[in-house]
Amino acid sequence: MTRSPHPREQAIRELVGLPGRLNRRARAGKSRVPIAAVRRALDLPEPPCRELLAADRWLAGGAVMRWLSRGLGRAEDDPGDYDFSVPSVEALNRTVEELLAAGFTFRTFRSIKLMCPLCAGPGRLVPRERDQPRDPKMTILPIRCPECGELDPEDTGSFPADRLLRLTPELIRDNVVRAVELLSPRGELIQLAARGIRPTPGETVAAFDFSVSQFGLDDEYLYFGPYAWTDLLRRRLRLVVRNNTSYYRVRKLLAMGFRPYADTAAWCLWIWAGWLLGRLRRRQKT
Repeated sequence: MTRSPHPREQAIRELVGLPGRLNRRARAGKSRVPIAAVRRALDLPEPPCRELLAADRWLAGGAVMRWLSRGLGRAEDDPGDYDFSVPSVEALNRTVEELLAAGFTFRTFRSIKLMCPLCAGPGRLVPRERDQPRDPKMTILPIRCPECGELDPEDTGSFPADRLLRLTPELIRDNVVRAVELLSPRGELIQLAARGIRPTPGETVAAFDFSVSQFGLDDEYLYFGPYAWTDLLRRRLRLVVRNNTSYYRVRKLLAMGFRPYADTAAWCLWIWAGWLLGRLRRRQKT
């Protein structure tokens, strides 16, 4: 016997153009719908960080998925962080300046290579005393730059925007800068993507690895991938874009109750095995 969908679920299925039979092959007939229509269908509150959404600044990924889940009766206790994207490096620098002027606090450039946020020179971590307290949000240690001295993340909020480094495509590429991290006046962790910048919200969400993460919001529309709603409603996990970091995200999604399709589980196990083998090899060398 086929279960009748909840009225909210039925409303969202009709809104995004899902077929009557919801199986793995079901695709949404639309790629975006007005935020106001989504809120009516799911009886949702205002989107998270509504005041930051703009035509050239959109919220994407897990924060949007968690917001939508509230309307489906699956609220998450952990609000997580907020991942924003912009269409260009110029827009990224402009957004950082605007948010700093609005009272946000610079936290760090999240990058593979340790980089001074003032001069882009190489830095090194300053050891922290074992009994030294640290704000749990401050997940990096202070940076010491030969030119600028010691830079403590807890003090970086005092940086004026004109002193903070302006990113360029070359700096992002050479230092593998993933994001600019800021703290809002309410203490929310805001991540502005620096790597893999794409010009539109639709192109941004299409590049995400898991279908249930392929959601994005600008100031007017909700954007989504073809299988995003299918898998969110069915609580299934589908790997759409393969990359070597998917294993780290799959653990969080599994903890939220998503069940992987067989091919997704096999790929994540393959990535995990490669990571474990690499770790064992590094231990043998040392």
